[in-house]
Amino acid sequence: MVAAGVSLANRCPFCVDAHTVLLHATGDHRLAETIARGGQPEDPARRQLLYWGKDMSTAQPFPSADAPEIIGTALSFHFINRIVSALLTESMLPCGLQKLRAVRSAAGRRLARTVRQELTTGLSLPVRESVAAWDGVTPLPLHAVLPDRAERPGARLALLAARAPYRITDEDVAAWLVPPFTDHCLAHLIAYGAGCAVGRVEATLTTQTKELA
Repeated sequence: MVAAGVSLANRCPFCVDAHTVLLHATGDHRLAETIARGGQPEDPARRQLLYWGKDMSTAQPFPSADAPEIIGTALSFHFINRIVSALLTESMLPCGLQKLRAVRSAAGRRLARTVRQELTTGLSLPVRESVAAWDGVTPLPLHAVLPDRAERPGARLALLAARAPYRITDEDVAAWLVPPFTDHCLAHLIAYGAGCAVGRVEATLTTQTKELA
């Protein structure tokens, strides 16, 4: 519910469709189709989670014990939505097949086993060691300060990725993606903008927590 709410707030149709399919995978087909139609869940608790995902400045409708999982999910999708909107089309499947209920349901059934599996806390922690050994955050070398005109396309892409990724066009990308920049550089730039946005959301949550305390 939270991931779907965040994706709706960020106008990421690809991610909304993906969460609809995952709801089918849980076996709650009625709820999945309610979200697909842009409707409201009948269950008050689910409805509150969806609304909170859309607007995380509101009161948190979940116990503190669930906060790490739910807030972590929300922050993750504030990041993922921006990457998806910036780099992919709105259609999750060819020809928009995910718009058909039968396709959503069938895709959900194929993912049911994965969605319902029990996870053990801490299994992903070894990933930190791998990331620590990877030099994947080294910035591109700049040997000279570029004039403002040359910097604008990159600044525009980063700002759009942070604030309105759904507005990024092929023309925006083409204006910046010229040698020596590559697709690898584009991914770094978009991720930077998305990371800035997630940091802003996190700061808002931190302020709320302090006020409640």
